[in-house]
Amino acid sequence: MARHKLADSKIKSLTKPGVYGDGDGLYLRVQPSGSRSWVFIWRRFGTRREMGFGPYGSGSGHVSLAAARIKAEEARAIVGVGGEPYPHRSDH
Repeated sequence: MARHKLADSKIKSLTKPGVYGDGDGLYLRVQPSGSRSWVFIWRRFGTRREMGFGPYGSGSGHVSLAAARIKAEEARAIVGVGGEPYPHRSDH
């Protein structure tokens, strides 16, 4: 699947609520309020799973596009070997 479909300039211009794919499981969710957050989505045994990476942006507590891509790559590696990317939960 193609990756790196989003760019910071495109993300900043998104105003319509929805879920926008960067590729291979990484998505940016835009809320009606305008807030943006990263989510990683995958399927395991026919069940859709989702893990949040945090709000988009820079500064304390925010996750940049580059950082979200790194987190997604780490999650893909774990899912790829049959693991669960939740570091603190085995039931998710």
